[in-house]
Amino acid sequence: MTTTMRAAAVAAEHTRSASAQAQPPRNYIGPDGKQHEIVYNQGLNLSPGAREQLKRELLAQMRKQPEAVSRIYQISPADIAAVVAGTKAFPEKLLDQ
Repeated sequence: MTTTMRAAAVAAEHTRSASAQAQPPRNYIGPDGKQHEIVYNQGLNLSPGAREQLKRELLAQMRKQPEAVSRIYQISPADIAAVVAGTKAFPEKLLDQ
């Protein structure tokens, strides 16, 4: 393989892997008929900015689908309601999963 052929192959692979079809799915429709998010790389240490973003996303999920969050994260509905209302601190253990 010549240098030019190799460079062309590398460029083609970069283009292919950047396309939406090459990326893993971000969500799926569950047996309950609702859309669920797939979380990859669980257990990794998050940067402070990523932790805040995840916290915002989880709070939004708590507001929109409290029953699903309760079932997925094994948190009581009362605790979720308290977190959403601001009377209870956000459970940091959710960010460490």
